[in-house]
Amino acid sequence: MSAEGLKGPDRQKRSGMVEAAAFATVLLGAIDQGPAQALEISPGTPWNRAITQNVRNAVVNDKNESATAFIHFADKSGVWPSISDGNKQNVDYDPNKEFEFVIKNFLGKSIGVRCHLHIHQNSTLPSRYLEKSNALPYLPPSIGDVNSAESVMSNQQLKQAYASKKMPIRINMEIVADSKGLWYHSPVHDLPISDASKGEWVKAYDNFVNGSAFNPSFDFKVEYPKMQQAYRTHLRSDVRFVPYEKIAEEPPCAGVDYKPGMLKPNYDVKVDQPATTPQKKEPEVIVRPPGKVQMRNDLPSRPGLGEIDQPRARPNLGDDVPPVFEIGRPER
Repeated sequence: MSAEGLKGPDRQKRSGMVEAAAFATVLLGAIDQGPAQALEISPGTPWNRAITQNVRNAVVNDKNESATAFIHFADKSGVWPSISDGNKQNVDYDPNKEFEFVIKNFLGKSIGVRCHLHIHQNSTLPSRYLEKSNALPYLPPSIGDVNSAESVMSNQQLKQAYASKKMPIRINMEIVADSKGLWYHSPVHDLPISDASKGEWVKAYDNFVNGSAFNPSFDFKVEYPKMQQAYRTHLRSDVRFVPYEKIAEEPPCAGVDYKPGMLKPNYDVKVDQPATTPQKKEPEVIVRPPGKVQMRNDLPSRPGLGEIDQPRARPNLGDDVPPVFEIGRPER
């Protein structure tokens, strides 16, 4: 399948800012920040630097929304293949440019995870948020962002295009960047959301955003779980926030399900695993010179050497257990 004909499934609508009653006049009174800027990321920029510098600067300085994608290959390398510029309220991401760039430069590489990101820039905030607030507000994913993620989940054109080149996308992530960090979000399912549910979510969103800006007693640790629950209950979507200061502590495109201690959530490899009951293993073959290949269980014991003949305990690494090589007794 060629890139031609792919339709942008990553349509982003900044509807949350418009739907919340507190933001009904969000475009009125916006601060003029001079000439419009645009997100710029060189294709080979490392994930951490791109997020904490390029993306964060775009949130602060750009007038319009921008969208991009990061392809994280199975060999741990990554690339930013394309960037699309939008207007103050939304951005149309063009997946054709991404696909063409990846196929031209990385054909044959195994894709571990793809994450699509767009910014919620400060320029859309009314002046009161910049002049009278205690801090810039959090700007989580809007209803439009959630709906877009649902359409991405159901629209398989981009995945099929990559799969046709034998480069299937194993995992696809959606990210919103605001002035404080990244919001990963993922739909639980793509069933329609009722107007009543949307209304309840708008109330929770309004309280969270305004509280983070104007309430000096705002406690993120208390309010954040409430916001997460509002997304799951009313929009049937999971969200997870990562501050810019913590980006380096997680792998690229970590996603909504990431937990501390996970090395690569996309490949189910963990650093700190709880102790498990050792499983019975088949007898291991020990490689010796010709004529001396024996099964471990058949080896004769050596009296007087105590426990030296016992296989050493190894940390539980699941199925990725390296082969055991034993050195036989020196020949005299």
